Amino acid sequence: MSSKTKIKKSSLTKRNIDKFMKNKLAVVGLFILLFFTIGAIFAPLLTPHDPSFVNPSQRLRPVSAEHPLGTDSAGRDTFTRLLYGGRISIAVGLSAALGSAIIGCLLGCIAGYYGGRLDSFIIYICEIFTTFPQIMLVLILVGLSGRSLVNLVLIFCFTGWMGTTRLVRSKVLSLKTEPFVESCQANGISGASIMFNHILPNTLGPVIVAITMQTAGFVLAEAALSFLGMGVPTSIPTWGNVINAAASFNIFQNYPVLWIAPGIVISLFVLGVNFFGDGLRDVFDATQ
Repeated sequence: MSSKTKIKKSSLTKRNIDKFMKNKLAVVGLFILLFFTIGAIFAPLLTPHDPSFVNPSQRLRPVSAEHPLGTDSAGRDTFTRLLYGGRISIAVGLSAALGSAIIGCLLGCIAGYYGGRLDSFIIYICEIFTTFPQIMLVLILVGLSGRSLVNLVLIFCFTGWMGTTRLVRSKVLSLKTEPFVESCQANGISGASIMFNHILPNTLGPVIVAITMQTAGFVLAEAALSFLGMGVPTSIPTWGNVINAAASFNIFQNYPVLWIAPGIVISLFVLGVNFFGDGLRDVFDATQ
């Protein structure tokens, strides 16, 4: 690589970073994401309690130095469960978003590059999936497959690939007529190599933005399903299960911190992801 090319790449990277840093909300979103992620990773250093330890003698304790957010109806420390729950909730959201993106990129590339009946078939399947609300499909599949962490991630991947497929397909349709693609075809490069080595890298900007937005959506979906008792098993601490533990009229009326705290955590995390995604959209927007 020549020094001129290195300078151009360095200049582009610096310009993108400067563009991102000028977006104050995007910087705030990045700070929020780092705050919650670091808190979840270093949870054992931030709290001495076990998130799954049931202690009936400590049930529904008020806020104190020992229990900063009190304890739930099983005597578990709420602050500890929020820290450890962040590990699972964020991992579920990010894993499902990445899995959906992989499926969407694969199908979108195939549909856009080859076109014809294969394109029509993939879009037809995509339209069938989008006919039904995603939460309805998730509830049906969870009921059929059972509650587990792996099942939930796989179901999210299976029901969340359609938007990425349409996005990648539209980009591939516009890129496959470019001169560099025609040059690759003239040199006998295979279709798979052209799709995944030459066209797909040029679509990753919008895909990365879509992954951030889907991560927020899947975190919300996990919380909603766990609150309804249809998500991650209650023995596993997640943000949704923390709210589920507060799902009683007595707790709602007399111990509001048990449901307000996880609600604020989920809201702040999703807000941070959305701010961060908006900043990435500005960076990858070629018209800006």
